[in-house]
Amino acid sequence: MNQSFKINTHVVYPGHGVAVVRAIEEKKIGTNSEKYYILELIENKMRILLPVKNSTKVGLRNIISDSEVKKIFKILRSAPEEGDPNWNRRHTEYLEKLKTGSIEKASEVYRDLMYAKNEKELSFGEKKILDTTKKLLVTEISFAKNIAEEKAEEMLNNIFAEK
Repeated sequence: MNQSFKINTHVVYPGHGVAVVRAIEEKKIGTNSEKYYILELIENKMRILLPVKNSTKVGLRNIISDSEVKKIFKILRSAPEEGDPNWNRRHTEYLEKLKTGSIEKASEVYRDLMYAKNEKELSFGEKKILDTTKKLLVTEISFAKNIAEEKAEEMLNNIFAEK
């Protein structure tokens, strides 16, 4: 069952972050006519055409609620999962979690990498995933709580400063 989003609604597009539904248009490709969401990413204003019928499959979802932010902070404060000692498998696990579009999974990745960062120097790939995940979390938390991104980032930083 596809979720329906209205124009000017903020949504989360997995792997890319928060976007605005700018329009819903009927497009004809060959003999087929389909409805598309025209999404504009908040971070870089890039536009994405997404068939409405594929929105659930790609994980397009609403921004989390303020109460769900509390769950995210609880995950971030919890102990990290024991990662695979093999860097390639660990990297793949992180990417698989992020691909789900789940903010909970993204929180787990961020938490695990923040703990790892305190233990050892992160590889280039791990640093990149950490930065991407932080950006995704900060943006969504700022929209969920209706606060500036700087404040959301400060909240994240404070969680790990407690440790």
